[in-house]
Amino acid sequence: MAGGSLGLVLISLTGMGQAQQAPKELVLEKLTISEGKDGATIVLMSGNRYAGIIMSDANGKTRIMVKTLPTGAAGIDHFDSNGKKRISVSTDAQGMAAVSHLDAKEGPRIVVATAPDGTAGTIYQNYNTNGELELVRTLP
Repeated sequence: MAGGSLGLVLISLTGMGQAQQAPKELVLEKLTISEGKDGATIVLMSGNRYAGIIMSDANGKTRIMVKTLPTGAAGIDHFDSNGKKRISVSTDAQGMAAVSHLDAKEGPRIVVATAPDGTAGTIYQNYNTNGELELVRTLP
């Protein structure tokens, strides 16, 4: 009887040890991490050959988005407190890399890029008060 009791205790201890081990893999299409109604939120998602992370502030505005696209492109976008994209960093499937600084209307103002062959350039764009492009300056 003592041997049987000892066997049950050993089996119980073994089972408890296995129950406390972390899973090796967790597969989800979307995971939301939030402080609640008035807190910042992180959303991890994937689907249709797309993967992304969206980080929102306490006001629900997207502030940072990290993404990979089915086209082979990948990027990180930074948004201002009004939810407007202001900085975009990207690479495409062919190896073009770019950093774009955007105005409050999400129009490109400064773009710095490096082509797959190693050539690089900078484009500066200015708009007049009517929103029309008035100056484009390209530097090699």
